[in-house]
Amino acid sequence: GDNGRILGEREPNLTRIAAFDAVWTYNPLFSDGRFCGDTGVDRFLSDTHDLYVTYRDAARRVGVEFVPTLLPGYNDRGVRPDKAFCTVPRERASGELFLNQAWDRWVRPFIGEAPLVMSTTFNEWNEGSQLEPAIGGPSSDAFLTEGAVVQGNGTRYLDALAGLSAELP
Repeated sequence: GDNGRILGEREPNLTRIAAFDAVWTYNPLFSDGRFCGDTGVDRFLSDTHDLYVTYRDAARRVGVEFVPTLLPGYNDRGVRPDKAFCTVPRERASGELFLNQAWDRWVRPFIGEAPLVMSTTFNEWNEGSQLEPAIGGPSSDAFLTEGAVVQGNGTRYLDALAGLSAELP
């Protein structure tokens, strides 16, 4: 176990993990300002991958499955402007979907024991994490969205996820 000591912020609690059949994260977003916008996404992808390695290894130590989580993007500045959290653009400056990059870094390396993936979405258009089909609407103020365009995506993200999930065993 953990010998009753107080654990660091991102240090797995083996005793708690052992109480479950599997562990995963709802939203791998770091809120400490490590990354912002397109320029910080590579660090976010890397930091989250490293966090997943830590939790996967901890889960293995106590015989529990680790299920990777991905998200299509994140931008809650329109509803939480006072927090000024950084955003994860759904589409990179290169035109590539963040969802595809998250799959490559956060899902592919961790699939094996359980062919299961979690996705952070619940039609949370106000956080920019929706996968569900959406029609266009008025854009939010650029200050609140770090310049990200709020738009309808039709089935673009469901189609992308369906293509990616075809790789699962």
